[in-house]
Amino acid sequence: MLGKVDMEVQQLVDMLHLDVEEILRQFHFTFEGKRLTEAESIRFIMYLREELEKKNDP
Repeated sequence: MLGKVDMEVQQLVDMLHLDVEEILRQFHFTFEGKRLTEAESIRFIMYLREELEKKNDP
């Protein structure tokens, strides 16, 4: 059984193909208790996309 955090992470991963603005409407990203700015959030989304692409490349 997945925990709440695990489910949220999976939901984010499943949505990474969507437009960045749509992801930002669905999620609020924080680091060390501080909410990321829009620019920081976009960089984080792009990082996740790049890392998942590396994982999926043969």
